[in-house]
Amino acid sequence: MVPSLKRTYILSLLVAIIFLAGCPPQRPAKKDFEKRRAAAQNAIDKAADKAPELSAVKPVSQQPARPAVKPQTQRPQAPKAQPPKPATPKVPSMTADEEAVKALVERFGIARNSYKSSPARAINELSIDANILALEDVQLIAKLTGLEKLSFTNCRDFSDEFTKELLPLKDSLTSLKIGNSPITNSSAEIIAEFQKLTELNLEKSGGIRDAAC
Repeated sequence: MVPSLKRTYILSLLVAIIFLAGCPPQRPAKKDFEKRRAAAQNAIDKAADKAPELSAVKPVSQQPARPAVKPQTQRPQAPKAQPPKPATPKVPSMTADEEAVKALVERFGIARNSYKSSPARAINELSIDANILALEDVQLIAKLTGLEKLSFTNCRDFSDEFTKELLPLKDSLTSLKIGNSPITNSSAEIIAEFQKLTELNLEKSGGIRDAAC
């Protein structure tokens, strides 16, 4: 009997040792766990109190998108009204006689011969400076009955007969010049019929004697 009891005791002791060696460590009491959780929550609450603005910040994805700013475009300014340009006076079209006189001026050379226009007539002033001047040329000029100013210079063939051909212009001429020509007092008597003359120049006309010049 004694040996069997001894064996039983030894076996029981071995079982107890094995049980104690294989048991996991004891878990902390429930009360300690609650304390640790309360301390952690308290720390979280304090951190939230120190930075309250963090809770108000919304994630970027939740912030409302700002409306796109449209570039300001400048309105086109209305062009300033330009002052009206002065109207260019219209020159009347030339008659056949005026065209012929124009050709005569060009034949003598426009360097010393010229004509001018007016709103009423294509040619109202004429200046002839030519050594060779035919009677037919003076007869052509006399057809311009609206001529106002007429000048003959250095026309060596300009005689009293030429002056007589100018009588059709006695009612229009206001200025007449016959310079450096062989006219005589007979031309002065013809010119006396030109009632509208306000300017008369007979310089270097050697045949004039005691004539009003």
